[in-house]
Amino acid sequence: MAKNKSAVAEKPTTVAKKYMKPSEIATFGIGLFGVALLTGWMPDYTMTFFADFAFKGKGFDSTQLAHIIPIVFGVAGIVGALCELIIGVLVDRTRTPLGKVKPWVGFGAIPLAIISMLVFVAPNTSSFTLATIWMFVIYALYTAVSCAVESPSNCFGALCSPNPSERSTAISIASFLRSVGQSGGQVVIIVVPLIMKALMGQQQYKNAEGQGLDLIISTAVCALGMVIFVMIFFANNKERVPYTSENVSLKESVKLVFTNKNLLMVSLTKLFGFGRGVYGTVSLYIAV
Repeated sequence: MAKNKSAVAEKPTTVAKKYMKPSEIATFGIGLFGVALLTGWMPDYTMTFFADFAFKGKGFDSTQLAHIIPIVFGVAGIVGALCELIIGVLVDRTRTPLGKVKPWVGFGAIPLAIISMLVFVAPNTSSFTLATIWMFVIYALYTAVSCAVESPSNCFGALCSPNPSERSTAISIASFLRSVGQSGGQVVIIVVPLIMKALMGQQQYKNAEGQGLDLIISTAVCALGMVIFVMIFFANNKERVPYTSENVSLKESVKLVFTNKNLLMVSLTKLFGFGRGVYGTVSLYIAV
């Protein structure tokens, strides 16, 4: 009996194979940080820009403008929810040498940066109707493009390694860096005005601030940072989980959302704008 116990004790334990280099885990997180640096910044400051700066001096009724802006964001939320489903199906059907997710993130980064900057370039018009149409179109377009980059980037953790333990570690680190990135814009909006004041002087800075120039420059900094960080991720990471032959239709995807309580919880928090922190926390909780 003692001999059998000794034999069991001496039996070597199986160690799961490691696929990712430490640098890959780090750059995966850096990529998510970069995406969140821009997308975490945009909603609040876009609303501020639309309400206070985009059509300043055009004679628009501020009350009427204040009523239309929440509708713009509500419609954009519906567009985003639909895009999540559509892009999910398209990503699932993507077959490239680079993988399923990487092409969406890598090739979508620059268009996302451009669209984000266009959000802060309002038309020079005194027509409230034209201004309203522009707000609906530009922010819905931003929402669609951001979904095409952000959602696939969040899916990369499922494809980075066949080792579940390694995937869990990579996702945990990347999720933490993504959360940090969501607050990165708050730091940028503090630093950019300080630099502007130092370079322009107090009076010129006040004039620039009154036109929302600090918001535009801050967005440009976040957009540039997003592109750089995503390219670091794109160059250093690869997908290792093989494709499956299963084809999932959009109808099946919609049905799954409404029959799976976890997916429905995430979808509802994002659709109704309960806050990026809540959405991220719920998503991470379900993943863990």
